[in-house]
Amino acid sequence: MSAPFDALLEAFVDGLNFLYDDALNSVSYVSSEGGFVGARTWDTWDLLEDYYDCFDDNVSDKIIEELRARMDPKDWVDRDDPDYGPQALLDRAWVEFCSAIKHDTRFVFWLESSPDDAEGQASWDIPPASALHHVGNMIDELGLFKTYEKDHGFFRARTFPPEIQAPSDAKSLGTPPSHVSLQGNRMSPAGIPMFYAGESEDVALDEVSVRTENRAASVGKFASSNSFSVVDLTDIPPMPSPFDQERRHKMWKISFLQSFVEKISEPIQKGRDQVDYVPTQVMTEYLLRIHWGREKVHGIRYPSAAHRGGQSVVLDVSSSDCLAPEDQEDPNRLQMRLVSRSLYDADLTWNPRANEVRSA
Repeated sequence: MSAPFDALLEAFVDGLNFLYDDALNSVSYVSSEGGFVGARTWDTWDLLEDYYDCFDDNVSDKIIEELRARMDPKDWVDRDDPDYGPQALLDRAWVEFCSAIKHDTRFVFWLESSPDDAEGQASWDIPPASALHHVGNMIDELGLFKTYEKDHGFFRARTFPPEIQAPSDAKSLGTPPSHVSLQGNRMSPAGIPMFYAGESEDVALDEVSVRTENRAASVGKFASSNSFSVVDLTDIPPMPSPFDQERRHKMWKISFLQSFVEKISEPIQKGRDQVDYVPTQVMTEYLLRIHWGREKVHGIRYPSAAHRGGQSVVLDVSSSDCLAPEDQEDPNRLQMRLVSRSLYDADLTWNPRANEVRSA
């Protein structure tokens, strides 16, 4: 057992050394204070106890005892300081960006710094405006993109009061024209409408059911005219193990993006949408217009805030590119063709009125 255990010990200690450093290397020791000051430390005994669950229950006690016997007793400190580690810095940069863009400088924030400026700054100093640049780079590095094939189906829903006729054509069910787009949405500001859709009818209905008194809804299914790609924020890789030498360097980036997606997908408090949507609106515009331009991606796929487990998309598709069945397609543009429509009763469970389902 000695040779296999030696290999296990080497791999395990390598993983610990990735996460932790010898406290003597980076933390002040003050004997009058009774030990190390300025950061939390663990001795070898306590640190190993935290990794008890890494091993099979039947052998974990023996393995931990053997590790304690073989490893040098010393004090350890977290290499990723919870206040100054890379994830903490990006978390703070995003929070500061959100605060600045909502309450300080909305339209010229980018003049205060640029991605090129950020490259030459100390790692602990990330200007808020550079948070967008870092998010884009992480999406690139982790390959968070999804390609939809031609004729992929997307669903858009609209609620309506009983006194008006149900929306039923491509223009009324598709992206609203800019002159009537007077309210900002999660990913787009007022006056710049985009194509919001769910990947299922349920998602589309739940998204429009938020904060409405209308008791009926019309749903249109649209098919894409071409294949295209989007940023996929629903497919963030699972957190790698610190003992995975090939992938562990991505741990803090994956952890940041997981918390980032939770923040941008969470429901907005009523009455605060026109302020709290601003950061995601700017982020969307940066990713689609600046980081890649319009050549690589046409939108963003993100977790639905209204339907747990569902996915929504926002696409750079205008009202004029929402087509009726008889309209001619432009092969050089991404367009959405209405292929069917349905009527629903709008209650808490969105039960369909089966006898009123109609197809285009």
